Amino acid sequence: MPEEGDRRKRIPDDWLTLEGDDREKVTRKGPVTLTPKLLKPRVEKLERRLAELEIELKQVKDHAGKLEAELSQTGHKTSELRREPPHSAHPQLPEAEEDTAEVEEPTETEETGPTPLDAELERTAVSAAYTGQLTLENPDMSAATTDVAISAENFHRCATVLDAVQMDYPMVHMAPSWAPLDLTNSPPDWWMEQGWMGAGATRSAAEIIDLARYAPEVAEEAGLRCEAMPVTRARQSFARLLTKFLKTRVDAVLERDKAQPPGGGGTLRLPGLEVTVHTERSGLLVYYAPLYFPATRLVFGGTRSTPVRGYLPPGIYIFGAEGRDFQLSFEAAPWQIPPYYTVTMLRA
Repeated sequence: MPEEGDRRKRIPDDWLTLEGDDREKVTRKGPVTLTPKLLKPRVEKLERRLAELEIELKQVKDHAGKLEAELSQTGHKTSELRREPPHSAHPQLPEAEEDTAEVEEPTETEETGPTPLDAELERTAVSAAYTGQLTLENPDMSAATTDVAISAENFHRCATVLDAVQMDYPMVHMAPSWAPLDLTNSPPDWWMEQGWMGAGATRSAAEIIDLARYAPEVAEEAGLRCEAMPVTRARQSFARLLTKFLKTRVDAVLERDKAQPPGGGGTLRLPGLEVTVHTERSGLLVYYAPLYFPATRLVFGGTRSTPVRGYLPPGIYIFGAEGRDFQLSFEAAPWQIPPYYTVTMLRA
């Protein structure tokens, strides 16, 4: 007679994933090969869940389309999506929690209230948060915001998946508010070691759910405070912060347009502005993250400090660094590019 321990060893590792009669067969007869007959019920269950997700996604898109139509007709600001009144002379730059005394602030300008362009950018940001589509009427502006359009699509997909399975969205603290974490570009270290496909890869629903589960740990390890919040709150924050980010991008495009000679050709696409990052330590790898949708694994420059030079499209960013004896850490102070082209990290 075989020992009890030997009998247990003959049961396949995936016995716990089997159910009902399938598990009984394994228990009585020992190891069995997983045949299409055994797998079929599980495949059908997954297919039904996928169909349900597709239906829910269509409902979300229909609702977002109605919302956009209402916004276009009224032209009014959506008070539900604007919780923060301007709190300083520079509403586009959230005030950093620390190091504010050591980071220069832009020259103050007079507040003149929202302009028609501001209203258009707000409507565009709201639409992007709820539909994943960034639509700007000016083709030159659209060309200059390609990276933002990709981020909006990425965020909307992640938010829709998490909402469908009733999971909260991981948010990181961008003082004084919160921003949704870019899950696709914030994988855990061990995931990267096991063949992570890199930036820009499309994630399956299962991968998005896993990334959301690991997000608090990933964010904390990068020095970012993280809390899970309802998906609705994530969409609102995304829209609000994206409005500020777009304002910086569009203003830079307009300034470049003014600087061109009359009748001169040229493009307004702004592939990137040259930026230099200084760190206190040498040999560090530098990372950047857009303020409205921060990630932990977007490498800046591709070389090690110090300094590191690279290109970034106009916007508001935070920066982090890591090295052999220095754990990845982001600094809370945001940098608006332009007017600043030199970034000094104070703790790296």
